[in-house]
Amino acid sequence: MTQVRDLRRAQAAPFSILCEVLGAGSVGRQERAADLAAGRADWGDVFIAAGASLVTPTLAGVMSRMRLSETLSAEEYDYLDAIRVLNWRRNEALQAELGRIVAALNRIDVRPILLKGAIALTPGQYPGAEDRVIGDLDLLVPRDRLESCIEALAAMGYAPDDSPRRMLARDLRNMHHAPALLHPSLPVTVELHHRFLFDADDSALLAAGVRPREVTLENGAAALLPDPATRLLHNMLHAQVSNEQALTRALDLRQLLEFAALAHFYAGDLDPEELTRRLRQDRHRLLSEYWALAERWLGLPYPDGLPRSRRERRELWLFEIIATKPAAFRFAMGAHALAKLPRRLANLIVRLWDNPAYFSDRLRDWFRKPDGGRTD
Repeated sequence: MTQVRDLRRAQAAPFSILCEVLGAGSVGRQERAADLAAGRADWGDVFIAAGASLVTPTLAGVMSRMRLSETLSAEEYDYLDAIRVLNWRRNEALQAELGRIVAALNRIDVRPILLKGAIALTPGQYPGAEDRVIGDLDLLVPRDRLESCIEALAAMGYAPDDSPRRMLARDLRNMHHAPALLHPSLPVTVELHHRFLFDADDSALLAAGVRPREVTLENGAAALLPDPATRLLHNMLHAQVSNEQALTRALDLRQLLEFAALAHFYAGDLDPEELTRRLRQDRHRLLSEYWALAERWLGLPYPDGLPRSRRERRELWLFEIIATKPAAFRFAMGAHALAKLPRRLANLIVRLWDNPAYFSDRLRDWFRKPDGGRTD
C-alpha cells in the first residue's frame, strides 16, 4: 500500500510543483520560494505539465523573479529562456497589431472594450502579465456597430475564418462574437464581441455593473478596460460556464492563474458581496468552487465574505484526480463527449440537409491543414 501511495504522489508531483511555483510568484507566497529552491524537482516533467497548460512563459518569469532559475541546469535554463523570449516577441507583434486595430476602430468613433489576453498587452497590469500566452485578440464593441467594425478590419486586410460555414445558422446567430477574423500574413486572430459571454443572462448581468476606464495605447489609440470585478467574473464565467470546466472538471490552469493574479493584485478593490450580486443565483456556487480551486492549487486566500460551497470537498477531489491522472482525464473527456452525442447527431442531420457535401468539405479542410487537422 505504501508503494502505491508513493507512486501516486510521483504522478501528481509535476503538476503540484508547477502550481506551487506559479502560486508562490503570482499571489505573493514568497515564503514558499526557499522551500522550492531547497528541493530538487524533476524540472523536465514540470516543464511538460507547464506546456500542456500553456503557462511555460509564465513559469519562466516567476522562476526568474524568485531566483529559482539558479536551481536549473544550463540546458533547463536555456529552454525556459528561449520559450519566454519567443512569447515576448509574439506578444510584441500582437501589441503593435492591437494598436493598429484600435486606431482603425477609433476612426469610425468606436472605443472597444478589451477582453482577456488583449488586456495583458496594456500598461499597468499585474506582475507577470507580459508573460501570458495570448491566443486571440478579443474586443467588445456595440452590437449596432458590429458590421461597421468588421468592415474597418476588412479594410486592413482581415478576412473571416471559413470554419463557421460548417456551423448551423442558428448557432451563428446565438454566438456572442462574430466569426474570427484572420490577418493575411501575421499569426493574429481577432474576435469582435457584441456581448461579454455566450450566455445572454450572464452577459447582461455582467454588462450592467461594468465600470470601464480609458487606456491609451502606445500609438495613441484609445480603448476601454473593464473594472477589476468585471474582469474577475468574466474570467470565472468563461472558464466554468463557456468552456464547461464545471462539467468536465478539467482544470484550465492558465485561466485559474490569471484569476488568482487578478484577485491578489486588486484585492483592495474587490467586494465579495458585490461579486455575488452581479451573478445569477445558480452561479454563486461556481464562483465559490472556482475560488477554492485557486486557494487549493495556487494559495490564493479565500475571502471571508464569500460563502463556501457545500460541494467544495468533492469538487476539489474530482478536479485533483482529473488534473493529476491522465486516465481520469481521458475518461472525463470521453464521458463529456458522449453526453453531447444526441445533440450532435441531431445537428449532423440538419447539417447534411443544409449542405450534402458536409463530409467532403470537412475532409478537404483536414487535408489542407499542415498539422493534419489539429487545432489549438
